[in-house]
Amino acid sequence: MKKTKKFIVFFSVAGLVLGLLWSKVEILFCGVTHNHCENIFMSVLPLFSIFFPLSVLSVFVYFLRDEIYVFWRNFSLIWIPLSLVWYLSGSHINESGGMGLGFGVSESGMNLIISLFLYSVISLILIIYKSISLKFGKK
Repeated sequence: MKKTKKFIVFFSVAGLVLGLLWSKVEILFCGVTHNHCENIFMSVLPLFSIFFPLSVLSVFVYFLRDEIYVFWRNFSLIWIPLSLVWYLSGSHINESGGMGLGFGVSESGMNLIISLFLYSVISLILIIYKSISLKFGKK
């Protein structure tokens, strides 16, 4: 189990670092004036944002009991692919306006933000629930 935990922590932290480097690589490859190149790089960048909550939570869960880790991992294996599908199914066109709730973010970007927020909150609730249920003898 420790190997799996270490792999998830390594994978999520590596993804986070890669995402941070991706924005710097875009400047090196595209320069300042190449809009088409920038659009390609920037369309991939939001996909790396999934690694921020994943890395924070995986480091946190790494130090907890294996039962809690497995419970959280199973939830993550379902939620993360679904949130990526939700992101990819949205419109990538920036349509701010209306009531001003768009904040200059495209529909797919807002889907991803909502999904990552829900993932973080639900993960914490599940981790706390499993910790309490193990403490009081329920499985």
